[in-house]
Amino acid sequence: MKEKILKTFMQSNNTSKINSSKFYWYFRLSAFIVLLLYFFIATFPNFFNIIKTGLDPSWVIAINYAFNKGLVFGKDIVFTYGPLGFLLTPLNYGSNIIYGAIFKFLFIYCG
Repeated sequence: MKEKILKTFMQSNNTSKINSSKFYWYFRLSAFIVLLLYFFIATFPNFFNIIKTGLDPSWVIAINYAFNKGLVFGKDIVFTYGPLGFLLTPLNYGSNIIYGAIFKFLFIYCG
């Protein structure tokens, strides 16, 4: 009887170690994700541009629109920033914000 109780205790003790190690792993993963998000927001504080109205900010919308719709620079649209101008002023339009984030990350840290 004593051996059975001891065996049961040892099995329950092992499962609590397994559960605590899973909890610890999830805690570390969530902490890493939070720190990564904080790092991204702190690194690019003015990265996420908002769409504004008016004459001056309209060119930002135009170059983001041109890339997203596949317009050919030089044939369909002519602008001084060229075909990659949307990378400097990305808007949340299509996948432009993702390409802009990758470009700025590589330009700041690897350039």
